[in-house]
Amino acid sequence: MSTPVITTAAQCKGHLDVQTKEISETSSLSEERPQCLPPTVHVDLTKPHEPAVKFVLRSQFLAQVAATVLARTMQDVLSSNWYRPQLASDALVHYYYYPMGIQIPRVVSTAPHPRMKMKVVPSTAIRQNKGLQDLSIYPEREVINCGSSNYGGFSYMDPGTVEILETAVRRHSLALAPKHLQDTLRSEFTSYMGFDEAAISPTGFTANIVAFATVAAVAKSQRRSVVFFCDTDSHSSMLTGAYMCEGAKVQKFRHNDLTDLDFKLRRYREQAPGVLICVAIEGVYSMEGSFSPGPAIIALKKIYNFCLLVDEAHSFMAVGSEGKGSFNHWQDLGYHCPLTEIDVMTCTFSKSVGCAGGVAIANGIFAEQLRKGDPSLDKDHSEPLSAIVILRVLDILRRPLLIQHRMKLLREKASYVSGKLAEAGFKILSSPGSSTICFPVGTVTQLTSLNREALKIGLAFVGGVPPATPLWGCRVRLCIPATISWPDIHRMLDIMNVVCVKLKVPGVKQIRVDSEKLYTGNGTEGTDILAETKMAYCCMMRDLDSIEPALPMETCLSKIEEDDVRSVGIQALKRYGVGPFSPRWFYGLFDVFVALETKIATLYPSLVQQAGHVRALISSDAQLMISSALGALVGQPASRSVLHVILVPTNASQAVNRAVRLCRPHTQVVVHRYNNIHDIQDLATNLPARKLQVTIYVPTLQAGKPLAPEVLASSLSALTTSRRRISQCTVLLDDSHGMGKLGPRRLGYLDHVESVSGPAFLTNTLARVSRRVTILVAGSWYEAFAHQGGYLVGPSTAVETLSYTAKSVFFSTPPLPLQAAMTLKTLEILSSRARA
Repeated sequence: MSTPVITTAAQCKGHLDVQTKEISETSSLSEERPQCLPPTVHVDLTKPHEPAVKFVLRSQFLAQVAATVLARTMQDVLSSNWYRPQLASDALVHYYYYPMGIQIPRVVSTAPHPRMKMKVVPSTAIRQNKGLQDLSIYPEREVINCGSSNYGGFSYMDPGTVEILETAVRRHSLALAPKHLQDTLRSEFTSYMGFDEAAISPTGFTANIVAFATVAAVAKSQRRSVVFFCDTDSHSSMLTGAYMCEGAKVQKFRHNDLTDLDFKLRRYREQAPGVLICVAIEGVYSMEGSFSPGPAIIALKKIYNFCLLVDEAHSFMAVGSEGKGSFNHWQDLGYHCPLTEIDVMTCTFSKSVGCAGGVAIANGIFAEQLRKGDPSLDKDHSEPLSAIVILRVLDILRRPLLIQHRMKLLREKASYVSGKLAEAGFKILSSPGSSTICFPVGTVTQLTSLNREALKIGLAFVGGVPPATPLWGCRVRLCIPATISWPDIHRMLDIMNVVCVKLKVPGVKQIRVDSEKLYTGNGTEGTDILAETKMAYCCMMRDLDSIEPALPMETCLSKIEEDDVRSVGIQALKRYGVGPFSPRWFYGLFDVFVALETKIATLYPSLVQQAGHVRALISSDAQLMISSALGALVGQPASRSVLHVILVPTNASQAVNRAVRLCRPHTQVVVHRYNNIHDIQDLATNLPARKLQVTIYVPTLQAGKPLAPEVLASSLSALTTSRRRISQCTVLLDDSHGMGKLGPRRLGYLDHVESVSGPAFLTNTLARVSRRVTILVAGSWYEAFAHQGGYLVGPSTAVETLSYTAKSVFFSTPPLPLQAAMTLKTLEILSSRARA
């Protein structure tokens, strides 16, 4: 039989669909179950209660809290940097959350496969601000990886895929995907999921903001108000998206409690029959691995006629026979649970798919609104995905047989792990079939000890702590990859069992994990999958060849320097793969991220002189990072006698305006708009005659020109001259359009200012009030180098706090490791240049 000639990606995809159908019809009949299945274990399907924590353990936890606070206080005293919290929530972060978060600093140094290499940095080194300066001094160890969201096992890429992606980097660097390739992804994704329309976004966090904004826009077009009913365990991105919608109301119902939801829906329908109600749930709740009750939610939808929004971040390519999420899972169990019942769905490409970005998909009238787009969203979230990301996502979508094979393996392995843990007495919180397996272990102290002991003998997992969990219900979270080997599964079970028995986790008893009786099911990929892989290569090459060479953009690098940057990217691709698979506070902190943040912290001598010790953060979405940081800065002040004044330009972007709206109405917080930077001096004289705390957002480019240093100096002086009134001033400089363009080294606005006024500019300008002024600088890699993401740099204390309170930083997956490596190389080249 001759092979048809394929000339377009569409033809290639069509041929693949026909081939897939033929193979599935013939192979499903002859498919046999493995001869040796794991032993059947009875699992109690009723939701277990959090186990009680003994008084002694509670006392130990409180003693550890006191010791942590005291140690942090002594560190501040010894460094002559007495900490003064600006917002009511800052003290808790500074004295407890951040010190506890760095108890076991873990830095990943290879691709996050089921077995990965990493380094553990002593927490004492971190507290002394020198732990991450040179990672080479710490030994590298190999661990079983149950901490990354590599559910489908897509961290591994076959040689053909790697070769194509290397070619893409060599040809196009990290250039954005052309429109026709973006359209191809939207078309094929909606076709695969069975939806009408899709909108691609830089992150899954942003996808939820787009989804909620779409629902609100539909309500507005119908001249109706909107109310979002959110599960109390909803992800931060969902709540952020709901609160950002102007005029929207937010109601919460108890986690997976249908009775509570039914009662609140009935009451709201009686009180406001014309309102648009949107019930927002997650497919799988990541901190306990439980499914939302999809079939029952559909039944309620038929009664109350609400819009249904489902976030499938931890279930897309993680559950269901086709990887389509929780509703696919319910269909597999025999329930009538079609995906068409979902009005709006969000998925992420940064977890199981292992890339970057997210997608919002919709049906019906919501698809029409998504197709129209919200002009403000198009303006503020215009950071497109790079070509290599879209090539990799399409590569996975075009392998349905591989996906089905991986989902089958994943369900069998996750069910086996859950059953064995239940047999040992663990209180499993997760639903049967979930690839995220969670169980409570007690206090933060117990969880930290368990984590440390498990790492010593070779197991990495994620811990859930307050506020994501109950105070006394901290939990272990095991993310099971489909490609983990059975010997590693037995080794992981043995480690968990031994460590939890040693630390006396309630209810856990020693069991024998018989590694001799290994599961003998066929986990190899058959000839049909290999044939499918070859077809996927064909489509991938066609897509790559369809990308025309981009017009030379205004760049700050020479041709030789650009080639060096691309070479670094190719080496990083071989070492790390495409995506990090996990937020930074779990197992998403890579050594290349540390190196990039360390480099950013040294870029501006003026900031170092003014702040003392400087730190930086990177993010996969610059606009979202800036708005999230601003949203974290505009809260209630720590002192009740202080009025917090927020100064924002009248022409601020919609993202900034939404961030300001995140601040709940409070008598201690007021927002003032200014037309021009010169207006700040007038505002300073007209502010209320009481003790003030000021936060000001300043774009560094005014009318396309860099803000004059003397104007910035006079504005800051006007705000801080009255030392009696201004207790604290925070300035967020938005340098999104400065990096890569301004300054003799093209390092942004402060590089430009330092070349004009010298490296002591900030110190001289602020003079004696320098300690009461915090300068933060944020920027965009995309606007500078066409690399996705952005950065935030400033005083270490402020940045440490924002690493927790800026939700998009804490909850979003970081940028691609290869992108970070390329950005780092670019900054090294620019910073090595002599100043003018």
